[in-house]
Amino acid sequence: MLFAIACSAGEAVLELTLPQVMSDIVDIGIANGDRGYILMAGLKMVIMALLALGCGVGAAALAAKASMGFGAALRKAEYEQVQRFSFANIERFSTASLVTRLTNDVASVQMTPHLWGCVCWCGPPPCW
Repeated sequence: MLFAIACSAGEAVLELTLPQVMSDIVDIGIANGDRGYILMAGLKMVIMALLALGCGVGAAALAAKASMGFGAALRKAEYEQVQRFSFANIERFSTASLVTRLTNDVASVQMTPHLWGCVCWCGPPPCW
C-alpha cells in the first residue's frame, strides 16, 4: 500500500512539474532562440509524462489489489460469522439478505480504501 501511495505522489509531482518545464521552454529556449534547449526540454517533458503514466498505472493497480484483498478478507470474515449462526438467526435474516450482504455491501465497502487513497494522495500534493 505504501508503494501505491508513493506511485500516486510521484505521478502528481511529475504532472505538476510539466508546466514549469514548459515555462522554461518559453522563457529560456524561445527567448534565446536556442533550438537545442527546446528539443531537450521537450524530450524531458515526454520522459516525465511517460514516468507519470507509469506511476499512475502502478498506483491504480496496487490500490486495486489492496482493495480487493480487503474485500476478500471481509467476505471471508462474514462467511465465517454466518456459519456460526443458529437456525433461528438464519431464518430471521433470510438467505437473500445474507447473499446481498456478502456481495453488494462488501463491494461498496471495499471501494472505500481505493477511493480514499486517490482523494488523499492525488489531491493534496498540489498544496504541498
